[in-house]
Amino acid sequence: MKPIYKILSTIVLISGIYSCSSDFEPVNDLEKVALQAPLDKQECFGIILPNGNIQVRFQWNNIDANITYSLEYTNTKTKETKVVSTSSPSIQIELAPGVMYTWKVMAKDSQGNNSNSETFSFYTQGLSIQHHVPFPASLDIQDNGDGNATLSWVGSDLDEDIQYYNVFFGTQDPPAKIMDKTNASTTTAAVQSGNTYIFMVQTVDTQGNYSNASIRKSF
Repeated sequence: MKPIYKILSTIVLISGIYSCSSDFEPVNDLEKVALQAPLDKQECFGIILPNGNIQVRFQWNNIDANITYSLEYTNTKTKETKVVSTSSPSIQIELAPGVMYTWKVMAKDSQGNNSNSETFSFYTQGLSIQHHVPFPASLDIQDNGDGNATLSWVGSDLDEDIQYYNVFFGTQDPPAKIMDKTNASTTTAAVQSGNTYIFMVQTVDTQGNYSNASIRKSF
């Protein structure tokens, strides 16, 4: 009888090994979507249509032949957001002239894997504009590892007339203002492990035009 027990034990051990192997999750190996045009924080010169609107070509890297891309773009003046889907890494869209738009692309394959781009902002051409609203600032949070974080920001304006920044940081939404009308580009703030913080910067130009940018980070 002992040989029989040994065989049974071996069968149980092998089946246990195979059952463990089925617990592995599939890996999302899609390449990151890289936006190519319109360029970030630039003025975009498209094709002027008879109705006065601008036809703009959006373009990004081609990840794979069997990918569905969803382009999300927002008119920052009207706050209207639209999403269009395509299998091509480029598409032409009719936009209003002289308006700041933000855009990003989300890619998804037939297996459910997905990849998202960063968000770009740009102005459509418009000769009637005399003063552009500043672009949302580029933000970054770095954990110093000593209970403090370094907050940094970079503003951009086609008119190059940024006057100052208002800086907000905290766990509440909206966060508390920590710097008022500053021309600095970095500061430090205390953080606690286990909390999620909101970092927001308001960019204001000499005409009183402003834009807001915000990010979240957990420590």
